[in-house]
Amino acid sequence: MGNVYLCFKWSFIVVNVLFGIAGGLIVLLGEFSRFRYNEFFLVMTAVVVVFLWAGISLVPFSSQVKDRLQVYFRSITPLDKASSEITTVANKFQYLLHCCGVYNGYQDWGGKIPLTCHCSAAYQNTPKCRTVSISYEGFWVRRAEDSELQVYSEPCAPIILKYLDKVFAVFTGAIFCVVAVAAIGMIMSMTLCCRIRKRSIELGSASSSDSRKSEVPLYIEAFPLTHVNVPQEY
Repeated sequence: MGNVYLCFKWSFIVVNVLFGIAGGLIVLLGEFSRFRYNEFFLVMTAVVVVFLWAGISLVPFSSQVKDRLQVYFRSITPLDKASSEITTVANKFQYLLHCCGVYNGYQDWGGKIPLTCHCSAAYQNTPKCRTVSISYEGFWVRRAEDSELQVYSEPCAPIILKYLDKVFAVFTGAIFCVVAVAAIGMIMSMTLCCRIRKRSIELGSASSSDSRKSEVPLYIEAFPLTHVNVPQEY
């Protein structure tokens, strides 16, 4: 496990360094464009930097949320001794996600397995369900004469954390897609502006040279040159 944690640690360090370098380059490009062109590039740079910061911050934030949820999930077990509010929420999740318990499955409920843990007819005799033995004194069962019933085999906490990972992955991917599109658009716009500026400078220099060639001095127009006969000395 220590090698796994070390690998994750260095992976986060490398990713953060790369994103930091990319963010620094984008900031430098934005500052250059602010002085050379207009405020549009400055606004685009600010948007890119904000979204990039949000995407980078979302990675450690998701890990913190997952850690806190895991601690909370473990603190509410066993569910048969939890408050009514917690058991109500747990039953809702079990009904929606087709799961049972928090981490230990039906055992988190002790001897009182709720109806939301019972497998529906569509999932019975499938890997999603497992057969458990119950005592007759458990009044949470469907029929008191049954000694065995099928309950959902998957606990709810891993399913909730898996969905949470998907949500964070979607948000992170969307943020970095926006950053990539904005950065590409900004670079293409800057390249186009550079080409237009270079072309305008070339056209301006060419037109100024042509005007200098065709320009006639004013004194020549006012006093045109005529042929003057110079007397010869004898």
